[in-house]
Amino acid sequence: ILTARGGSTSHAAVVARGLGLPCVAGCEAIRVDDAKRRLTVNGNVLKEMDPISIDGTTGEVFAGIIPTTAPNLAREKQLTALLSWADDIRRLEVWANADY
Repeated sequence: ILTARGGSTSHAAVVARGLGLPCVAGCEAIRVDDAKRRLTVNGNVLKEMDPISIDGTTGEVFAGIIPTTAPNLAREKQLTALLSWADDIRRLEVWANADY
């Protein structure tokens, strides 16, 4: 989700987080032309349905599709050891009521 206005607490950003979707809210560099159904950013024009890739962590937006890769935690020996220790000593149980 990419918006020209808003911020990390905007409705779009909150809903995106809830859905597990990346979001960049408040990208002031984009200019949206509703009539022509396109946006312009730094002289580049993207038409409706042109693919973009969004890094919701850094706020970077890229034209086109950037392939993703799954993390390889086996290479992260210290992290793997820490998570293993945590698994060995955890006592917390989570109980929830999800009624609407």
